[in-house]
Amino acid sequence: MKDAGFFLACLAILAFPSCTETVGEAVSEDRGEVFIALSSRTGAQPAGKASPEEVQPGSFNIEIFKTDGQSEVRLYRDTYANTEGKAIGLNAGDYRLYAWYGDRNSPGFDAPYYAADVPFTVEGQTETTVEATARLANVMVTVEFGETLANDYDDFYAIVRSGEEAQLKFTRDETREGYVPAGQISLELYADVDGTWMYYPSEPVEYEPGDYVAFSVDTEPAFSSVSLSIKVDDSVELVEKNVSVPSSMLPQDPPSVAEGGFSGRSEIGIVEAQETVDPLKLDFVAGAGIAHCYLEVESSCLGSVPVSPERIDLAAAGDGAAALEEYGIRWMKSMSGQRLAYVDFTGLAERLAAEAFDPENPFSATFTVTLEDMAGKEISAGPFTISAEAPEFSFAAGPEAAWARSIRGLEIGYTRGNPDAIKLQYRAASEDEWKDAELSSDNGSLLRYGNVTGLLPDTEYQLRALYNGNEKTAVTVSLTTEAAAQVANSGFDDWQSPEFEFTYKVLWTNEQHNITWYLPWQPEETDVWWAVNSRVAMPSTTAIVSANWNWVRFPTVAYSSASTEDGRSAVIYTVAVGDWSTSSVPKTSHAGELFIGTADDRGNHSSEGHSFASRPDRLEFMYKYEPCENETFSVYAELKAKDGSTVAVASTDAGSAESSWKKFSLRFQYADVTEKAASIYISFKSSSASSPSVTKQKEITIADGAVYTGHFGSMLYVDDLQLIYE
Repeated sequence: MKDAGFFLACLAILAFPSCTETVGEAVSEDRGEVFIALSSRTGAQPAGKASPEEVQPGSFNIEIFKTDGQSEVRLYRDTYANTEGKAIGLNAGDYRLYAWYGDRNSPGFDAPYYAADVPFTVEGQTETTVEATARLANVMVTVEFGETLANDYDDFYAIVRSGEEAQLKFTRDETREGYVPAGQISLELYADVDGTWMYYPSEPVEYEPGDYVAFSVDTEPAFSSVSLSIKVDDSVELVEKNVSVPSSMLPQDPPSVAEGGFSGRSEIGIVEAQETVDPLKLDFVAGAGIAHCYLEVESSCLGSVPVSPERIDLAAAGDGAAALEEYGIRWMKSMSGQRLAYVDFTGLAERLAAEAFDPENPFSATFTVTLEDMAGKEISAGPFTISAEAPEFSFAAGPEAAWARSIRGLEIGYTRGNPDAIKLQYRAASEDEWKDAELSSDNGSLLRYGNVTGLLPDTEYQLRALYNGNEKTAVTVSLTTEAAAQVANSGFDDWQSPEFEFTYKVLWTNEQHNITWYLPWQPEETDVWWAVNSRVAMPSTTAIVSANWNWVRFPTVAYSSASTEDGRSAVIYTVAVGDWSTSSVPKTSHAGELFIGTADDRGNHSSEGHSFASRPDRLEFMYKYEPCENETFSVYAELKAKDGSTVAVASTDAGSAESSWKKFSLRFQYADVTEKAASIYISFKSSSASSPSVTKQKEITIADGAVYTGHFGSMLYVDDLQLIYE
């Protein structure tokens, strides 16, 4: 076998034949009439090359699009033959004219593709002329074989490639101009060297629409090894590059295959919307030339499109391979006799990644590719299965997630798929439209979402984990929000004023004395929420007689006509009483307390709290406070679970003086947001001091203006208690 070398000269010229069009307008108030005139003329051509046959304007296709800067709507399409002289009515606005002739993507001889793309504006009561030029929009190529090449070799031909799909074969006698899509263009020379076909490639070069590429191929003196010399003359600089032909391309070797992206895997699962799809490409080298390339499909169909027959020769594939192309499988067309070929399944994988997964009919197909060369040698790849896999994610939300006006603690776990394709959505059960919850964090396997707020209390809501908008794989749960419950008598308007009778002794005689005290519920009520500790300062008996019973026995809680609006408020105050208390010597002081629960006959708590199934975020109330000796008042609120454990607490012991009504707000601090509440307890105390102070012979006004003189300390007024749900 002789050593051989070749050189190729590539000349790029950027001037081409063109066609001219004119757009005119007939004016109305807010609508114009556009007339389109198209004519052709011939531009510069490469020296020594004939111009392509002039294209008559009537052969062009015309389209008009309405544009708004973001999208387009086609309003008109016809041939120029049917458009010439025709008035086209258009509203005032921005438009785009597109005229074309030929097929942009189809390579061929005498197959130029012309196109013009011109924006224009139609204005009312104004005539507009738009000039445009339709230029060659693909690349013209020629191949010239030198005399030395023809003398030295029995047979040869060249293939010009554009990208992976488009190719055009130039035989040794071909003199016509060819046309291929713009992009990465290369030339492959095939020569019969002493009875063996050898392959010599040039590296791809990027060419623009309208370029002219002239390849000149001839032999040079023999090199010491099989190599290729490429000369590219672009009229600016000369670039020379030597490319060695690998031994794997020599014809004596059997066919070989590189399984790019398969990595030895026999099963390739594709999840819809996965972030990246690895290339799945089989690259074959057959030094003796390709005779057959068989693709076997074990299943009878790809999805719903049948493949017939199940064994297809891609080297001579006909209509039976339509389903393969429809599903994204690509291969080198016209591979018969070629040294290189490929079968690419990447498009199939990308299609599966773009399609919604159907759990009832999941896609799966098994392939085997066998390539046979001209010498009868074979190489096989496969079998391997490409299938659509379901994304793996989990979502659950129990009743504890539903609060009164929000749903909280929502998480979606995932093990397979693209987390960016996962959404958490919600809606009221009575509504149709879904809304997206806001993602707060992603730790690589768990998506956490912020609180879903703005909901209605005591309302059923639906939540779903949705992957890539595919409702077939969605996980849906239903929850009902809690009621936005309030405590009873929260405005402290309901009171009763019973008489309390206690016994005192006069010598050896028991006498009775009555004092009025105040209870925060109506006499007929059976479900009582609030209690007072007044009995701590009101024992049932005494051994003394007093001129002023107010410093012997007196309640610690009453109502007041001083309120934020019409009605009443609660007044809680410190009082010092005792059997031997006098006008100048107060005895034991007791901080007044109003609380949810019940009190015994000594004013102690016999129970705390009331059944309550909601979880508020804040406790708010209006208050005034007259402290004694710079004391502070205290508030304590607690939610408990069924088992008595604490769910949340809101408290302070630093309530300060305030002479006029002011709002006080406390936020509940939740120990466990997943625990449901079963009861609520609230307590107001007039003083947080362990031994509260009093003022001797102090005058206070309580109830409906009743004035009393006694030993009284700090006074806390409370009104309009509210539980706030966020």
